[in-house]
Amino acid sequence: MTPKNCDVLVVGAGFAGAVAARELSNSGLNVVVLEGRDRVGGRVWSRQAWGRTFEVGGQLVHWSQPHIWAELTRYGFEIYDLHDESHDFATSLYLNGDQLEEMSPEEMGERIGKGFKRIVPVADNVFERPYEPFFRESELELVDHLTMAEGLTQLGMLKDERDILDAALTGAFSAPTENGAYSQCLRRLATGRGYSTGDIIRFRVRGGFQAVVGAILADASAEVLLQTAVVRVEQIDGGVRVHTSDGATWSAKSAVVTVPVNALAGIDFVPSLSEGKRAMMDERQATQGIMFFVHLLGEYKPFMALASSEHPLTWMETRAKIDGGMIAQVLGPDAERLDMADLGQVQTAVRQWLPDAIVAGTLGHNWTADPFSRQTWAIARPGQLVKYHRELVRPEGGVYLAGADYASGWYGYVEGAIESGLAVAHKIRRALGGAQTPDVRHDTAAVS
Repeated sequence: MTPKNCDVLVVGAGFAGAVAARELSNSGLNVVVLEGRDRVGGRVWSRQAWGRTFEVGGQLVHWSQPHIWAELTRYGFEIYDLHDESHDFATSLYLNGDQLEEMSPEEMGERIGKGFKRIVPVADNVFERPYEPFFRESELELVDHLTMAEGLTQLGMLKDERDILDAALTGAFSAPTENGAYSQCLRRLATGRGYSTGDIIRFRVRGGFQAVVGAILADASAEVLLQTAVVRVEQIDGGVRVHTSDGATWSAKSAVVTVPVNALAGIDFVPSLSEGKRAMMDERQATQGIMFFVHLLGEYKPFMALASSEHPLTWMETRAKIDGGMIAQVLGPDAERLDMADLGQVQTAVRQWLPDAIVAGTLGHNWTADPFSRQTWAIARPGQLVKYHRELVRPEGGVYLAGADYASGWYGYVEGAIESGLAVAHKIRRALGGAQTPDVRHDTAAVS
């Protein structure tokens, strides 16, 4: 089959791929986006259920995230407050081992906040400039080898303080604190400096986050091919050759691969990626959890709930009242421990907090089983930031990695994906110097 030609191939139509495609195509380069799924958005997926829009993937948006905020402003999207939808929480539940406590939301916030107050000064010191993670590398090296659990122990917290913070972090990071890096927790706090975690997680995009990806791609002069999975990326003289599952072959000057770390092994790279990249691929990042929505029958006061990591669900919050019930969002630390499609399993798990709960339905997606992701959001393991980050973002010939897993700032978040897409687009523009092939869509001059 005769290879098809373009200047840049973008593998993946999530936020990083969409931003890179827009920036490069609007600079005069001929760009083609290859997306294995039947939709755009990547790990952002806005789905309709129960008469509403729910985000079953990436969803956090806040004005402390400059790249997201710029995109929302550019395309006229608005945000809304989840607390306006589900009303302020009336109560909080905390399951520590087999002991269930009910408390006011204020008490829950105060107990979690005590732990965070101990961590924030460390975060501000290690990550003084959150978008430059190695600005204080000597300080980073002192903590990067620690697990989150070890980092909390170092702070000398009382057991009660540590236990409830451990539960909150397990939910927030989709992984037990024994697996995730302490530096990941510090980075997260540093990037959101000045705002509480509760404030940052409470806002969503009106109309759905996936629509923002669509707006970015609509603003690009790039061809987008859905259901076109990439299986092989070869480096050749003068560029790359990309093979897709339908037997097509593409040749380009550069390829932007926006595949998450845990799914990179699904592509055959020839020659193999560098030793450092392969080591990170073998180690994998830490997230293994699950996130979905449940339909609870009956009347409930708005609530939030936490549980320690030995339980199949570690976090739950009510999201919206509907006729005859309530919709809640739940998180669990291990997707293999709970089948969200099995209502009996889910009901048993929810009853750890609500003994009489009846689960009538669920909505979600198992991202760890998805061949194009193999993970939820990225959480580094101990040592991975120092050992691998700089190598992951280093181009190899015409191959560039981009996405939330390779971000310098909000690592693992949509904000990070946008930042990474912009950074890679800048590198490629400098490397290629503007339009290359005769069938480009613009007559713009070369870009330096």
